[in-house]
Amino acid sequence: MRMSRHKLTPEEQLEGIRAALASRRLPKHFRPALERRRKELSAQIEAKRKAEREHRRKRSKGFLDWFFS
Repeated sequence: MRMSRHKLTPEEQLEGIRAALASRRLPKHFRPALERRRKELSAQIEAKRKAEREHRRKRSKGFLDWFFS
């Protein structure tokens, strides 16, 4: 029986990184790299959310809004 590998979403990755950083068992030399990765993922997630908000905002205009603007 084969187990397929599951790709983690950026949100799931960020959750794991936060848990690792909160753990006292994390070796000190891993901390700077995980902090960088946390910042990267947070920025990536925020950019994705911002793009989705912009897309929704653009689509929510009605015909008359486009016609008179």
